[in-house]
This record gives sequence, structure tokens and C-alpha cells, in this order.
Amino acid sequence: MTAQDLQLQLIQWILSIQDTQTLQSLWEWKEMKKQEREARFFALCGTWYSEQSGDELVQEIYDSRIDEPREVIL
Repeated sequence: MTAQDLQLQLIQWILSIQDTQTLQSLWEWKEMKKQEREARFFALCGTWYSEQSGDELVQEIYDSRIDEPREVIL
């Protein structure tokens, strides 16, 4: 059985459900999983809140760089 066959069976099963309570439970479960994925994504990215704008942060990073010419012997 391929993933596509499994997806088709799942869709057919969902369409066959007549009980609104079951559908509501499935929808709530889906939304909960979506929120969990978003929370994990943002935790992974290491986001933080700052009073500075993105442009100000970029400028601060560029200003803190120390670039010196390098002597390369060939």
C-alpha cells in the first residue's frame, strides 16, 4: 500500500463519517497538532522579543563586525 492509497482511504473514511461530534473531535485534534508543530518550530528557531526593529538588529550586527585585510602569501 502506497502513501497515496493510504491518504485516499483516510479521505474516504472522513467523508463517510456522519457523526458531527466525531468530526469536531478530529478537527480539534488537527488544530492542536498544528499549534504543537508551530510551537516546536519557533522553539527551534530561537526567536526572541526585542524593542529593536529587524533593520536595527542587522545594522548592529554589521557594526560589530571587525574586518581586517588579510595578507595572503601565494
